Parts: sequence; structure tokens; C-alpha cells
Amino acid sequence: MENRVGEHSNREGKKKNKDFSDATKNTISKIKRNRYHRHDRDKPTLCRIHDHSSPGYGWLLPGWVAEERHMVSGKIYRYYYDPEGRQYKNRNEVIEIWEKSESISPNEVTTTWENAEMVVIHKKIVGLFCH
Repeated sequence: MENRVGEHSNREGKKKNKDFSDATKNTISKIKRNRYHRHDRDKPTLCRIHDHSSPGYGWLLPGWVAEERHMVSGKIYRYYYDPEGRQYKNRNEVIEIWEKSESISPNEVTTTWENAEMVVIHKKIVGLFCH
């Protein structure tokens, strides 16, 4: 299968890496550097990268990215990366990190359900990760 790191789909079509913000590009480059150290690098997957401008990922802070790994079996694994390239396995872990680092406070996050998917809405973002 083809590896499309640096692309994501949107309603208008494909978004290339060059269309991402500088903060997102910086995070992607750190992920790519770490990718070669993974044990599963030979597994056939289609990878897509999303940032806060991608549909369904508007809850991410600037510079944070989500990676979708589409496996041959049809299973999709989602991983989240902070601006330093550290990987997180789920949305709750990401929000917990934000709360601990005071990027957001627990009182500043609400959730809602759209199209059977939880969407996190930020009332206020402190911006520790903004460049």
C-alpha cells in the first residue's frame, strides 16, 4: 500500500504537507525522524496526517497532529503527536497532558457528539504550544 504521510482528506480534496501550518510541519518532521525506529515499519499501511484544520480534528491545538494508520485488515489506528513528536494513544491522554501542562484547564473543555463522534470544544486555549 501507499504511504501518504503529510496528506489528509477534506471536503475539497487532498491537502498536501505544504498546506499545513509551520507548527504542524515541524511536528510532522519530528514524527518522520522517529518513524524509522519503530518495529512495525514494514507493515503495509496507508498513513494520513491531520491537524486542527482537518474535518473532525478541530479539537487539536496548533502544532499537534493526528495520524491515522489504515491497516490491510481494515482496522484504523489513531495516534496523536505533540509538537515535540511524542506519541499519545488516545484523545483522553492528549487532553490529560494539556490539563497537566496548563495548556487548558478542566473547566475550559466541553464535549459534544457530532456524527456519532465525540468532538472537544475549547472555550479558551492558553497557547503554550503555539509558535
